Amino acid sequence: LGGVRHNGFIPWDDDVDIGMMRKDYHKLNKVLPKEVKELNLTDIVDIQYRYRKYQRKEVVNGFLQVFVRDLPDRTVFAGVDVFPFDFLVSYDENEIGDLYEKAKVGFYKKLTEGTDAKQLYMGLDEEEVMKEYFDTLNLSYEPTKYLVHGVEGSFGYGGTNLLELFVMNYDDVFPLGKVQYCNHVFPIQNNPDAYLSNVYGSSYMHIPKSIRSHGRVDNF
Repeated sequence: LGGVRHNGFIPWDDDVDIGMMRKDYHKLNKVLPKEVKELNLTDIVDIQYRYRKYQRKEVVNGFLQVFVRDLPDRTVFAGVDVFPFDFLVSYDENEIGDLYEKAKVGFYKKLTEGTDAKQLYMGLDEEEVMKEYFDTLNLSYEPTKYLVHGVEGSFGYGGTNLLELFVMNYDDVFPLGKVQYCNHVFPIQNNPDAYLSNVYGSSYMHIPKSIRSHGRVDNF
């Protein structure tokens, strides 16, 4: 949205949202801690996972978050949220919402068996966590005709405070296009209008009347 509407950062926002397919998401999560350590960035770069609750009690981890902090008080200046996407083999439009919620419940229930919230999937084996989730939603690591947001993100079906779930066509995402973002060019969905219209509605190019600013903008 920032790239398409503002050609850069959304003025009242302070983080960058990155989406990637599940296979690449797993690779990044393995490489990132090593890179931060090798580049001596552990004092200013925090690797965390957004907390999620299962049955309003147990705290488990969700999507990857990377924060840039200032010493010595650890004030957060900026952040990067990384969301996984999954290839969907096939789906029934009348059943996908219920299956998605079932997969989400099973996914977080499984994570309660883990003990380390600082590790991907609470430190559990990724294949073990993914099997039930992939089977329930009919997902694949390899390209298919459809894509769906991973259950770690902010999408849901009929829930409160969630963006409405929708299924993406492969051709609307791949091959990736390009967008001007400040002084850089970054990859973007092949059909960003289709994606943004689904997430924010057809008027996504208009500045919203109600704006919620992230507090980190003031810190920066």
